[in-house]
Amino acid sequence: MSVDGPVTSANMLSNADLAGVGLTASPQPPDIRLELVGCDKLQTLDDIALSGPPVQRAWEGETVGVYEQAVAARDEDEAAQVARQVLSKLEACQKRPAGYWVYGATHSERIDRTTTASWLGQIDGSFNSAGRAPKVEKISGGTAVLRRGNHVAVLGINWCVSAGDEAACVAAGGDAGRQLAELSRRAARRLG
Repeated sequence: MSVDGPVTSANMLSNADLAGVGLTASPQPPDIRLELVGCDKLQTLDDIALSGPPVQRAWEGETVGVYEQAVAARDEDEAAQVARQVLSKLEACQKRPAGYWVYGATHSERIDRTTTASWLGQIDGSFNSAGRAPKVEKISGGTAVLRRGNHVAVLGINWCVSAGDEAACVAAGGDAGRQLAELSRRAARRLG
């Protein structure tokens, strides 16, 4: 796979990748353009990258939803800039008024010279009593920003997509953080 050509579905997560981290979900048609979760205004990845519509994939399971979108920037410098801009939008959500959901700390890894992955766990507002994420291991979702060569992707995961018991869905448990981290690494490697 190329890290400097157009993005295709071959550059994105597969069912085997999800199963490899212990998630059971089926591919779904992404009916709408996925928006980045920001605290100021919602934008799509191609709003920031200015590179045309992204390639999108979506999966849903009993209580989990996984969404990925990716674009090809003009070159590696632009891709790095787009990744920084998207991450900055997400990090703006690390401080919010008490009672609102917040992102936790940013975790970043350089996988190789042209590949990076950064991810943030989403903390339910019921845990936010101080205007920022407390030090808890339980997350209700998360978002990752990935770059490999000139390919940039945003990966979102939500453990609370069902319309069932919201209280049972507030925190996915200690394994959710590991799943988010490993899925982020896998998605970054697949980008090229």
